[in-house]
Amino acid sequence: MAFHKSFVLLSCTFLGLVCGTLYLYSSFGPQLAQRLDYSATDSSQLALCGSVGVALAGPGAGKIVDSRGFSLAIAVGAVVIALAYQGLRYQYLVGEAAASVPVSMALMFLIGGGSTFINSATIKCCAVCFPSIRGVATSLPLALYGLSAMVFSQMASVVCPGDTAKFLGFLAISVVAITAMCLPSIWFVDRIGVDAVVGTAKTTTETPHVTSDKEKSATTKAYAAKLEQPSLVSSPQFWVFFIVLGLGAALGQMYIYSVGYMAKALLPKGTSEKIAAKTQQGQVSIISVANCIGRIVAGLLGDYVVSRKVPRSSLLLIPTSGLVFSQLLGLTISDASQLMVASWLNGFSYGFLFCAMPAVVADVFGLEKFSYNWGVINLSPIVPSYLLTSWFGKVYDANSEVVVMSSADAATAASVVTKTHQCLHGAGCYAQVFRLTSWVAVLSVLVVLFYFSRRRWHAAPVA
Repeated sequence: MAFHKSFVLLSCTFLGLVCGTLYLYSSFGPQLAQRLDYSATDSSQLALCGSVGVALAGPGAGKIVDSRGFSLAIAVGAVVIALAYQGLRYQYLVGEAAASVPVSMALMFLIGGGSTFINSATIKCCAVCFPSIRGVATSLPLALYGLSAMVFSQMASVVCPGDTAKFLGFLAISVVAITAMCLPSIWFVDRIGVDAVVGTAKTTTETPHVTSDKEKSATTKAYAAKLEQPSLVSSPQFWVFFIVLGLGAALGQMYIYSVGYMAKALLPKGTSEKIAAKTQQGQVSIISVANCIGRIVAGLLGDYVVSRKVPRSSLLLIPTSGLVFSQLLGLTISDASQLMVASWLNGFSYGFLFCAMPAVVADVFGLEKFSYNWGVINLSPIVPSYLLTSWFGKVYDANSEVVVMSSADAATAASVVTKTHQCLHGAGCYAQVFRLTSWVAVLSVLVVLFYFSRRRWHAAPVA
């Protein structure tokens, strides 16, 4: 059974790669927008719909995971993601004749929603199967979630370099293949039950004994702690977590989905599309690696501070502070070569926050309805992410101009006219955005400090 538990953890970890493909948008989004003649605002709306899909699918995915097990949610998520990527590939191949912002938005929404179905299942599977190392166990699939963009970007540079249509098709096939390899071991957990995997049922039935006064006292305390677990929406903790995650995730997502345009704006005038695409993919890879490291560090630190009788929620100051500095860097950087520092800090902070927060929610509200509780709290980024991502697109478009370009068709030798949106003002294309987001990041730090000041809210983690 120990071998099977290891295989379950490995399967959940690799399924994190499937969840994180949404972060690849910056590596193909500008090319897709140019092919379909979408503006930067349109492109931002597409990215936003992916985030909205992630959030809105949370409660529904949580209900399914809590009531029907892990396998169904994973299978549904994989099918939805694969079909959505095939839809985007079709639009890209056909070009402007298939251009439809609402359709593209719907496809990105499905990718986000499918990711949440798989992510909810893998996080809870790890949390309940490995209770003694909950932080580390849940950090592994979350780490691969964050690393997904880098892994697929590097694979694409070998399998289909510079070919966006093949890249989208490759993503669809990869999602199905990874899920097919990982699903059987998780289905086995559903079939035999979590207690059998963990071994708790065996321990309680084979070792009958008389309960001591000390054990009775411990049992009474555990029962009392369970009764005292606050209900979700009525608790002040919920609103603190809701605000912190909403602001932090919105800042991280806005940067992740917009860094492709930032890199393009900072490159010298006349830079070829091939070099621009390579620079954009480089930023995506940096964010992805930093995201992964942030999630692993959050898991390790979380288990450590809990072992030292310190609330896991104390770690929330790390990612919120990091996001403040990343926004200030975004405001001051004026060269594409310097962008990697802001990308690294943003990726690390965003990954740290998204790994620490689920474990904090499990500590405070328990595991019985964890997937649903986390799904509700995960709704928080919808409004702030919409406002910030839309604001970036509007500011960028306001500083851009439509450029008409003509090129010769290789097959017919006829002249082909294309339109593209370009901004030639460097960091001035988006500086106004980071003036606002810097204050948003400061607000998230203040909320965390306020939470720390109310010590009774985070006295001790729930066992």
